[in-house]
Amino acid sequence: AHFQEAAGLFRRIGDPYGLAQTSSYLGRSLTLLGAAEEARKAYVEAFASAREADSLPFMLDALVGLAQLSPPEVDAELIWRVIDLVKEHPAAMSETREAVDALCPLLPNREASQPGIRADAEIAHLALEELALRLAQTGGSR
Repeated sequence: AHFQEAAGLFRRIGDPYGLAQTSSYLGRSLTLLGAAEEARKAYVEAFASAREADSLPFMLDALVGLAQLSPPEVDAELIWRVIDLVKEHPAAMSETREAVDALCPLLPNREASQPGIRADAEIAHLALEELALRLAQTGGSR
């Protein structure tokens, strides 16, 4: 409830950085509570606010949150792309890296994933915004 109240306050005062941070933490909390759809909405808001605030760390964090909510059997290659991006990026926060480390064992190995689902070449060039949009549209949850 506190994160929701804080997010409302940051929306009212027009603070995109505060909203990005709070929405990201709200997404984490909702994910732990099993409220996948609400968590997805929080991560989408976190990503949009982080983009507005030019906060790459929270953009990456929101991407990982969305990846955690995406069904691995459908989006394995897209999720691997997010993982690679976060592992390689110096702006990723330690919490975000920890979430990536927890996500890796839940995915099929790259060699074992079905190549027809998503071609790696197709997603290699995606911008952060497009990655977030694709993950937000998957609609599934674990």
